[in-house]
Amino acid sequence: MRKRISFVVLTNSGSRQKQFCASRAMLCWITGLAAVLLGLSSYLVYDYFRLKTGVLLIEQRDQELSGILASQREEIQAQRRQISDFSNDINTLKDRLLALNQFEKKNPGHG
Repeated sequence: MRKRISFVVLTNSGSRQKQFCASRAMLCWITGLAAVLLGLSSYLVYDYFRLKTGVLLIEQRDQELSGILASQREEIQAQRRQISDFSNDINTLKDRLLALNQFEKKNPGHG
């Protein structure tokens, strides 16, 4: 005859006691299943928090990169303005050189 284990549940309300019987093999299966479920639940909670931390780090890095990108855009705009100023200066110098060249052609002995 297989050994069975009995559980008796008592309540404070005065209701009848309840008795449950289970074989040792059944208790081993239930304990194993509970351990597997506990392990799986623990892993899922750990993985959730790991992913949550990863998302926070990604959001922080995204903000940093957005700041860097905005700074670089401002720098590019400043460089474009500087290039435009240089281009205007070069065109002014070119016009002066052409005017000087024309002046020399009109007055060949004064140069």
